[in-house]
Amino acid sequence: MLSPKLRSMFFKQSVLFAAIAACLMGAILVLHALQPAPLRMVELATYDALLPLRTRPAPSALPVVIAIDEETQETYGPWPWPRTLLARLLEAVGKQKVAAIGLDLVLSTPDNTSPASLAATLLPNRQNLELIHALNNLPDPDTILGNTIQVLPVVLGAYARVDSQPRPNTPMPPPAGFVAVGHGASPQFEKHLTEASGAYFPLPQFWHHAPVGMVNLPPDTDGVLRRIPLVTQLGEGVYATLALRTLMRALHIPNIRITMGSRGPSTLHAGPFAIPIAHDGSMLLPFQVETQNTQHISAKSLLDGTLPPETLKGRIAFVGVTTPNLPGARPILEMETPESTAVHAALLNAIVSNDFLVAAPWVPLLESVLIVLASLVGFAFFGFLRPMACAAAVILLPGIMLLGTWHFTKQGIFVSPLYTLLAFTLQGIVLGTLRYRTLASHKQAIMAALHHAVTPGALQRITRLPMPLHPKEHEVTVLYARLRGFSTLTRKLAPAQSLEVLNHFCATLNQELLAHHATLDTPIDVGLRAFWNAPLPQPGHKAHAVEATLALQQSMRALNTQLRATHGLSLHVHMGLHTTTAPVGCLFTGSRPQYTPVGHNVRLTIQLEHIAAQYGIPLVASAAAAPPPTPHLVMCPLDTLALPGSRTPVALWFPLTQEEADARKEELEAWQEALLLYKKGEFAETALRCIDLHDQHPDEALYALFADRAQKLAAAPPIYWEGVWNLYDAKPHF
Repeated sequence: MLSPKLRSMFFKQSVLFAAIAACLMGAILVLHALQPAPLRMVELATYDALLPLRTRPAPSALPVVIAIDEETQETYGPWPWPRTLLARLLEAVGKQKVAAIGLDLVLSTPDNTSPASLAATLLPNRQNLELIHALNNLPDPDTILGNTIQVLPVVLGAYARVDSQPRPNTPMPPPAGFVAVGHGASPQFEKHLTEASGAYFPLPQFWHHAPVGMVNLPPDTDGVLRRIPLVTQLGEGVYATLALRTLMRALHIPNIRITMGSRGPSTLHAGPFAIPIAHDGSMLLPFQVETQNTQHISAKSLLDGTLPPETLKGRIAFVGVTTPNLPGARPILEMETPESTAVHAALLNAIVSNDFLVAAPWVPLLESVLIVLASLVGFAFFGFLRPMACAAAVILLPGIMLLGTWHFTKQGIFVSPLYTLLAFTLQGIVLGTLRYRTLASHKQAIMAALHHAVTPGALQRITRLPMPLHPKEHEVTVLYARLRGFSTLTRKLAPAQSLEVLNHFCATLNQELLAHHATLDTPIDVGLRAFWNAPLPQPGHKAHAVEATLALQQSMRALNTQLRATHGLSLHVHMGLHTTTAPVGCLFTGSRPQYTPVGHNVRLTIQLEHIAAQYGIPLVASAAAAPPPTPHLVMCPLDTLALPGSRTPVALWFPLTQEEADARKEELEAWQEALLLYKKGEFAETALRCIDLHDQHPDEALYALFADRAQKLAAAPPIYWEGVWNLYDAKPHF
């Protein structure tokens, strides 16, 4: 049982650790909700690292990129081209019988190479009026391109602006048709989407003949593209991204249908395709831009007619500039990035291949639950368990978390492990540090409690154990040794001599007990208690205890020889030995803890010491303390007594070395015969045998005691006799 002070100490420590763990968990939950920029960058890096681990379906052959690449521009001139050349390219693509053409170009300004533009530059000089008139009569390239667009399944590119500039009151192309179903439906639909303040649209003469799709590819804060807004709110209209709008035109899909969840849009339906989207209408890219591998065909092969006819039949072509700026060319606009065309093609491939990463609405809740679980596990492991268990947790839990994240990612759902690992790591750092300091303090308590009680080597081993002085039950062998007659001796000696003799006795006692691996306990009167098998486990602790008592008897004989020579006196030590299961822990009787066993079974050793003194034997041990038989040790039976506090009679014995037993062989055999007669109830014969033994060995009080007891029993034989004597009542035990 824990002492009140220990209970209070452990309770306060547990409450402190729990409060710290709760604060850390709350802090991580707040960070998870706020998503600060530095942690967001780490989370995005985690996403990038996990993305290549996905098993993606086989790519579709539907999208193809018509690349206005470096080879094409070297042949036909740098970008931007005259609109007539672009019209010629679109006608060549149309002849391939493609299902649709996505134009990844924003044709928001008139052609600056048109005859009308050249005439406008000549007009201020009022010269070459005939040339100006001739130029004005030439066909307009924008009109030529518009006519080409009119007869082909083209989708034009537009670029949405998300800034603070007001939207100009100019005509806009018609948006994509949509239907919202589910929670809230259309009245709540628009407020969730990314809202644009304006847009760069193609010239009206183009969008009058073809739908438009947004070419925006907004990167994350670290400059990496991870999601694309499939639909964007502009005014009262909703515009689809270029890839989605081109797919709708190829499959003749009139409207997109958006399913509303409890927190906003959740799924976008385009014909037979169901696309999971975030609440703002964006789609997570299931690929990294640099790893997509959509087929590219050079525009040059179409312009010069080297591409075989109907090579692109039924496919969806995306036309765009795919090379960085060439010397002398106009810089590519932001909405015309070199990789954007391939991204739109790869996005369409993901849609038709059903290759999605789901932005599931329950993921934030799951991540919060995992933060709580990781915090609880960290609190349990780092707050209370052993260092080896903590080391296993440091390896096991992050491994399980990363494995779970990888599993979810393979299923198309990204569950961030960042905040879960952060919660567990913080618990480990903070609680581990506090635990280390607590263990250091505990180690100091161990040193205070045991530095005089065990050998230095044993103390080092004890301090390496986790919570070695934590109260728990041990099987312990307990020895109580007491110096008899010391009060009488002090009256014969000067105070200094009394202390000198007592110090000789204590030094001899401690030396022998420590040499035999004992843990020294509190001194009691002029006696000392020691025990074995705690806090370190000691196989054969009973044998260690008996060997210690025999060695102590031999050392006392040597000490008495010395004391007789110096002071003319000798000391008499009697001991009691018992093995029992008892609670062992620290008692706080003052500022210094005392590590000790407690319980009535432990106090039995004091009674055994009294019996040893009464019987005139150096040591009396209980049967429970008997070690396994050994060649050099003889266990001599002594008596069976009913003792206070013991529910059953206690069989007693005393040890002798084999040499001592051999020297007293005849005496011990006679004693065994007398003891056997005593147990059989033949008291008269027992008395005779014990009187005879006492006559031969007058210094042995044991024989006189048994002779007196046997005579009393012979005079008044008990009705019922089992060989058990009640020592304190001086009568048989029934």
